[in-house]
Amino acid sequence: MDNIVAATLVGNLSEKVWSQAQYLKRDENLITMVIRLSKTEDDVVDLGSIGGAVAEKFYDEGPKIESEISWKDWITKEVSEIENSGVVVDIVIGHSGSERLWIFGKGRTSAMLLRNNKLAILRPSEGWGDGVAGVLTNNDKVFLGTDEAIAMCHTLKMDIFAGSAKEIVEGIAPFLQKQSDPASCAMTVIEVEQDKQTELLSNESEKVIEMPKIVVNRDSNRARRINAKIGLGLGLVLIFLVAAGLIVRANRTAKAAYLESTGRAKAMIVEAEEVAGTNPERAKILISQSKETLATYLQSKPRKKYGEDAEDLVKEVELKSSEILRVSGISLSSTIEISILDSALKAKRLTHDGVGNMFFVSDQNQFVSVNVSDLSKNTLKIENNLTPNPFTVSKDRFFGVTSDGVWSYDKNEQRNVITRDDNWGEIALIASFGNNIYLLDRGEGEIWKYAATDMGYGDRKRWFGAGIMLDLSKVVDWEVDGDIWLLTASGKLEKYSRGVPAKFALSGFPSEQQNGLFLDPVAVTVTKDKIFVLEKGAKRVVAFTIDGKYLKQYVSEDFGVANDLAVYAEKGYVLVNNVIKEWEL
Repeated sequence: MDNIVAATLVGNLSEKVWSQAQYLKRDENLITMVIRLSKTEDDVVDLGSIGGAVAEKFYDEGPKIESEISWKDWITKEVSEIENSGVVVDIVIGHSGSERLWIFGKGRTSAMLLRNNKLAILRPSEGWGDGVAGVLTNNDKVFLGTDEAIAMCHTLKMDIFAGSAKEIVEGIAPFLQKQSDPASCAMTVIEVEQDKQTELLSNESEKVIEMPKIVVNRDSNRARRINAKIGLGLGLVLIFLVAAGLIVRANRTAKAAYLESTGRAKAMIVEAEEVAGTNPERAKILISQSKETLATYLQSKPRKKYGEDAEDLVKEVELKSSEILRVSGISLSSTIEISILDSALKAKRLTHDGVGNMFFVSDQNQFVSVNVSDLSKNTLKIENNLTPNPFTVSKDRFFGVTSDGVWSYDKNEQRNVITRDDNWGEIALIASFGNNIYLLDRGEGEIWKYAATDMGYGDRKRWFGAGIMLDLSKVVDWEVDGDIWLLTASGKLEKYSRGVPAKFALSGFPSEQQNGLFLDPVAVTVTKDKIFVLEKGAKRVVAFTIDGKYLKQYVSEDFGVANDLAVYAEKGYVLVNNVIKEWEL
């Protein structure tokens, strides 16, 4: 039926559980199937091959099955055959046609109706019986799935269920992956897109067709001997036919397992491409599931040809994954070794002026700078023997925090411009913007602002607005550009404007963590129109627009050991083991 559509959701596979959700259309009929196979620890059966064979039969035989009684017989037959091999089967099928929906299942499966923003279980308490049947109304949504999947839905907020079937599936997906056993969760969501009438009925009875009994007639001894000879001949023929049949079945089963696994992996990648722009977390989950599906199939030791084709698909998925998530694998080149500038220099941070110069403080009590374009070197001797830490640079002048306050350094003079304040705690970072000086005080949880005056700098002022109290103990880096950007060890990037939180959030970011945050971030750089974050735990640098929209990511093993990050003239620079390394942006 053109006005009824479906969307599917399946959890990750595991060694003991295989689940799948499928649907097909036949003329004006929509047929859906959710199936789960499970085994005990000692079983050695290949769930993927068995499930693949069932899926193939569903697609081959499903369009030919017209009546609900026939579907019950089909389910009973398939379940019986599979359970004879020691596998537990849970299955539910929905069949819609002629203005009517019928649902029947076996095992730990259930169904749920969403109507007028209310959820209701459709499966009768005593079991599926003869099924559940009736007619759907406009905007109804029916959920068919394993008990675990349906139970999970009842724990979610109702706003998850707003929107189309596809949007509902995308919204549920992150919660499914957080379940204790996501492999046991599978479901199909059926949605009515146009007006319908009457209500959904339940437990509608169907007439069961009884098969006739087979009667064995006894004959004379002579007849028995003749029958025995005939039986022997037929037995030999039967053996050959059975052997041939087993070979054919084995070939069909192998092919079905291959088609099911590769088809499912490809479908997930196609969906990941579709949702990557609006729901990157869902895209990432789909890519992961696609890889796991192929890995599980290859672990089953398929036939050589199928195995080789699946391995080729694994490579294609990997390339497609990088394309969908905009991942750029890069190799960094060394710009300069810091020790060449000063043998006593062991750099921990990259302090830069935005025009290609990187600055450091040597143990020999001098500022050392290098220009990354022409590698020219400059030094400035520190006259007071007080090592500044931290320090910053503004135009041609350095500002550094020492034991007696903030000093200013240039080639003409060096002097104390801000006397150390007894109210300071741990001054961890310093920045200069608009001639003003900003100090990040981890100990006091404050940002102190010293405004420039004709006489030097004014008194200490609290930069945060009234009532704004923050824990700054986890701040690892910052940028001051009129606004203040704070990067924390817990994985947050926050923006503050005029002393209060600004409206800012990252969007489209494929996080390595379930909470959507960065994994061990160590540095942030903000340019005129982009934000770059060095995410050490994920071995990458992630780029965003200035309003937080994800652009791409650069991946390298070097980023896993880098300490700091700078961006200049369409190049990125990181500090790795006392070496400045670069790459093209």
